[in-house]
Amino acid sequence: MKVLVIASLFPPNGVGGAELVAERMAQGLAARGHDIVVVTLAPSGESTRIIKRDGIQVIFLPIANLYGILDAPSKHPAIKVCWHVADIYNAVMGRK
Repeated sequence: MKVLVIASLFPPNGVGGAELVAERMAQGLAARGHDIVVVTLAPSGESTRIIKRDGIQVIFLPIANLYGILDAPSKHPAIKVCWHVADIYNAVMGRK
């Protein structure tokens, strides 16, 4: 079976609880013989890239927004509000 995993972040970027769960789930499914593709956000400044990691195809897409998801802690609260509004109605990312 072909399985698509969509995650905001995926190792090696932003390794936290949700990212580890997504990675382990993908690895477990791949170990059972499934064809796994992960679509995730690329770090700021990176273009689209595709890698193969542990038998899993990982597609990194650059975010079409004011800044990357990992850059949020350093941003002013007013800019964060604009980021969230753009994220809700982000047709560019929807097409990607």
